Amino acid sequence: MTSLSARTIEQVAADMSLSPEVVKATLALLSEGATLSFIARYRKEQTGSLDISQVRTIRDHANAHLRLEERKQTILHKIGSLGRLS
Repeated sequence: MTSLSARTIEQVAADMSLSPEVVKATLALLSEGATLSFIARYRKEQTGSLDISQVRTIRDHANAHLRLEERKQTILHKIGSLGRLS
């Protein structure tokens, strides 16, 4: 998973009523290649005892925010290349 901005981490945390530290730790574990079940079972101290569905939801929300940011950048680049960005 590509590095997410602090704003995105805050938004995912707010969406799920979790602390940003828990979201950040979970996303770090996912980016290191840990599986959902591994994180839920063996990294409870880092993730605040999240269950597998919560870990999956964090992953899915973060991916959605990442896709949205990438889409925004694509659109801005396209508008800029047309000379219409002011």
